[in-house]
Amino acid sequence: MVLLVLDEAANIPGTILPSIRHLLRVFTLQPLWTLFLSTYNSIPKLQPALKEDPSARIRRRQFERHEPFVGLQLDIELDKRFGDQELAKEELSKPLGSFATPDHLTLFGRPLWRIHSQSPLETLCSFVEMKLLGGTVVFDFNNQNHVFAVLSFRILLDPCINCEESTKLVTESVNSHLRLVIGMDQEASSFRTISPSEPIVAHVAASLLMGGGYTLTSCQGRDPTLVWSRSITILSHLLARGVVDKGLKGELLARILVILTRDFMFSKSPGWDPVTFNWSQSFRALDFLASLIHPSYHSILFDFLPMTTPTRSTKHELTDVKDFKTTFNNARMNMNHFTSTETHLLPENVPELLWELMRQCAGLQLSGTQPAWDLLIPMYLGPEMEPFDPNYLSAIAIQVKNTKRKNKLRLGAFETAYFRELQQPVITILIDFGVSSDDLPKCLYASGSMQKGTACWGMQLQGSGSGVWNVLGNMNLDAACKELRSVFSAPEQDDSLHFELCNLNNRFNRHTRSERFIGCFANEDSDADAN
Repeated sequence: MVLLVLDEAANIPGTILPSIRHLLRVFTLQPLWTLFLSTYNSIPKLQPALKEDPSARIRRRQFERHEPFVGLQLDIELDKRFGDQELAKEELSKPLGSFATPDHLTLFGRPLWRIHSQSPLETLCSFVEMKLLGGTVVFDFNNQNHVFAVLSFRILLDPCINCEESTKLVTESVNSHLRLVIGMDQEASSFRTISPSEPIVAHVAASLLMGGGYTLTSCQGRDPTLVWSRSITILSHLLARGVVDKGLKGELLARILVILTRDFMFSKSPGWDPVTFNWSQSFRALDFLASLIHPSYHSILFDFLPMTTPTRSTKHELTDVKDFKTTFNNARMNMNHFTSTETHLLPENVPELLWELMRQCAGLQLSGTQPAWDLLIPMYLGPEMEPFDPNYLSAIAIQVKNTKRKNKLRLGAFETAYFRELQQPVITILIDFGVSSDDLPKCLYASGSMQKGTACWGMQLQGSGSGVWNVLGNMNLDAACKELRSVFSAPEQDDSLHFELCNLNNRFNRHTRSERFIGCFANEDSDADAN
């Protein structure tokens, strides 16, 4: 067998590609395999849409083409370790404090990062930064390609489909900024892409957004407010033009707030420097919440103590329950980016899922059809430098609402069932972006002894400005986020007759005849008069 490999195939002139294909067909019956390799998104060039293929026999379906192979695997080194019983045991016993080392961070994502697994962190990060920025040495926060690439690895951005501008943006991101192709349609030569969960890339992106940089000294020391402000403005424009998908309920805005809070909190650490600082280390959950939420609400939330006398919901005394601050005093987090899932949560899988998220320094955007919750962030209540014990795992679960109507904070059996296999208390947050922030936060507690499972602490926060979200005021980003918030603003409620008549044209918004047909109302009125 002969294996012919053409590397960097994207550089082959388009005019001679048909000749190469014709030549290779001569060897159809011979043991010859030809591989066209390219790190650039060369699919439209090497394999255009079927109707645009230069070969008439392919267009008429007399010949078939091989589908491009894009399933190159991530996390290969980790897969090897889990294939060995002793190595797997050693890997799973790593303490939380070791998750921020180069050897651990490079286990996830491309095998390329393992080149510097034993190098100093700055050497590794310089290499990753060069790849993330497409070979350039400056993060240009006025360049939408740079902003899209850097933010995608932090807050999980996806392009809108069937948009010419988004196609160009994604093509450049695949070609130059580490975005991966994960599928394609041969009929249209379109493709699906992701920014995969790679904690070392998110680590570098955090440094860039906070005014750092590993490859050019002149770019270090930028004002984090300026960098984030310009990046948010660019993102707002992409969302407004329909280039980037904004999601269903404002989850993207929630992810931005979480990442901003984490970065700002680190910037207040002693000896902080955007270049040498370890952006993947763990941090206290209480410090995170204090940086996220406005100080005027701290006493209401952090000093909250559930009732110690029986109620209709508890049906027993809560004699051993401490206040919120004491309960979560030792809780730690380590997420530095968000990734996503299309699979619904199963309670029996939640502990292992949280374990892997924590090992990968990730928070999780849940499926768009996931009941009850939208974001899941792992927490750990055990000792940071001792072997990892999954019995200390917990989570912050966030539900996002973006309506003008106030929503109700609930912690019933339906909402808490997902955490029944955890042995540590869970924090839940209901974010009401669409309503006024005039109301004080609400707190709720569901005891784990009510049903199988753990205790859940709930809080409800209303509004989207700096009066609620402390980080926006601390980083002077309230003005920059105003345009972003307008993209996510909830539609005004219209109770007019005209609105109702227009809405009737979406016929199956009403499920009964009396709701769908105006004549039914007249008949009902006539019957009532007759009686």
